[in-house]
Amino acid sequence: HNLYVRTPNFASMKDLIDNNYNRGISNNTMGKAFNVWDQDLQRLAPNTQQSYRLGVGRFLEYLEADYEELYEAKLSDMRSGDPRDLRRIEKLVSQFMHKQVREDGLAPTTARRVGVAVTHFMRSQGLTFVLNRNEWPRGEYIGQRMVQKHQIRTMVENASAWFRSRNRALITLAKDSGLRISDIEQLDVDHFLDARSVSADGEVFKEFKPLVTKKTKAIAYVCIGPEAVEAIELYLNERGATRGEPLFLDQQGNRFKVTAMSELLRRSSNTLEDGDRISAHSLRKYNETMMESAGIPLNWIKRYQGRKVTDSTGPYSNPQDIPDKLIQTYIQGYDSLRLY
Repeated sequence: HNLYVRTPNFASMKDLIDNNYNRGISNNTMGKAFNVWDQDLQRLAPNTQQSYRLGVGRFLEYLEADYEELYEAKLSDMRSGDPRDLRRIEKLVSQFMHKQVREDGLAPTTARRVGVAVTHFMRSQGLTFVLNRNEWPRGEYIGQRMVQKHQIRTMVENASAWFRSRNRALITLAKDSGLRISDIEQLDVDHFLDARSVSADGEVFKEFKPLVTKKTKAIAYVCIGPEAVEAIELYLNERGATRGEPLFLDQQGNRFKVTAMSELLRRSSNTLEDGDRISAHSLRKYNETMMESAGIPLNWIKRYQGRKVTDSTGPYSNPQDIPDKLIQTYIQGYDSLRLY
């Protein structure tokens, strides 16, 4: 997938650039492409900036290229005079997105972020860049929308030696709560310490105070079971955590961000022998499916996970208004979520 091989005359980027010089194409923008894009990125929300940088970065890694080389390649294609070259980069982006779905097990919506990010990069340079509708990945994918129980066990048991207790705490919290990772990111130590503890058969469950979700602003009535409670307590004790700190920290001691959490789950799934790729959404689907199999109504599960209840009957079902109803129902259905 060498970005620069357009004809047998160009075996490398160096050959392509040398040819551009010989043809009189200005290279005064070499080295500026990232800075131009970065200025454009500053107008976007921080999470969008991170998503775009990650998307373009993965595409460049796939091509073994850098920002300036990508810009020069597109500019060269536009000036080549050969209409067959005009959409060469678009086709490479499409090829990479489909590879992520087909081989890496990403959901189409996740893979499409690369196309959106590269489009933004190109347009910030003043270049024409349009992906046709049939070039975007769509439909189902060869991966999993729901991770299997034995796969979560493998991920927990093979957690990275770096921050092993943190990674186990994160995976079990995502499994027990069904929260989006954007909501896990905003949790602080206080959320855990202030959660109400409820004992059942010698085990401790926790019911968090109502949490406003980051994405939809819905209320999440978060409950977690003993597997997550024990893992989080171990992590916080090893860390010597105190109130006011984020619940999860990165290696620099800063709040563990969404993109880093996603990457952690992706790396953790590399330990699976069957080659499946696990995402945060896979754990969310596991939580929903297992709780539903335990007989918990879907409208109640949406409230645990912090999802909006939009169907015609949902708003009339308000278990959160009955004292202890949500946590006791969660405890009754928890065996379906257990890893051990």
